[in-house]
Amino acid sequence: MLDAQRMIAEVAKKNALRIYPDEPFFASVTVMQLALEESLQNVEERFRGIISEFESNVRGVELRAGKAVAKEAKVWAGEVRQGLERDIAAAGLKARELVQKVHAAHERPRSIFWASVGLLCALGLFCSGVWFGRLTALP
Repeated sequence: MLDAQRMIAEVAKKNALRIYPDEPFFASVTVMQLALEESLQNVEERFRGIISEFESNVRGVELRAGKAVAKEAKVWAGEVRQGLERDIAAAGLKARELVQKVHAAHERPRSIFWASVGLLCALGLFCSGVWFGRLTALP
């Protein structure tokens, strides 16, 4: 608690006074020390309360900041989603156009092929008709 010998030595050194451990001075020092300890306990309790309140305020700020960040992230994600949907729609249109062009490119040779086959069949039928007509013709 209190080091009386050290206090006596300090007072003697600084003030050139000699005091004894049984003097009323030490009783007042003890009372002052007890009052100081109690005051320090009160201050410590207040600081603990202030720190606790500060921590709860920080948690509240963190919560509000988290909500604000989440809201911003949701807005940003919506904008990104809309941009992606527009890009996908545009890519789909381009793909459809390419498919139609490829289909048209393949359709023309197929049409030419079947038209040629039809003409050859018609020519073959015509020639066989002429040939059959000559075979069966009366002399």
